[in-house]
Amino acid sequence: MDSKTVTFQVTPAPAAIIFTSFVSAKIDWQEIGKFTGDIPAVADLCVNGKTDTCTAMTLDQATGVCGKTFGTEYLTKITEVKCNGATCHAEIATNYTRYHAGLDCQQKGPSASCVCIMYRERKTEK
Repeated sequence: MDSKTVTFQVTPAPAAIIFTSFVSAKIDWQEIGKFTGDIPAVADLCVNGKTDTCTAMTLDQATGVCGKTFGTEYLTKITEVKCNGATCHAEIATNYTRYHAGLDCQQKGPSASCVCIMYRERKTEK
């Protein structure tokens, strides 16, 4: 029996097309709504390096400013919370990953004065 050698060439074109589709667009966030409000009975919110009140922020406190829903989207959980200087910043997820909220609060007397901004994902070309 004769042995035969079969040769073939693998082209990188499909992989290049897939890779290009991932790197050709970046995710940008578009502001679609802005709300202001206060969180009552808050003490030491990112004041003098104290972070406990900020990191203990609850979804109920956040939705008191942002609202529980925005259109058909509803706020589901706080995904990140941290002090940025004297500002307590929280990222809040929704039931749809292309939307989220950012909440910034500062201590003002016995309460926190807050701004909540709703964002929608917008894909842009690089």
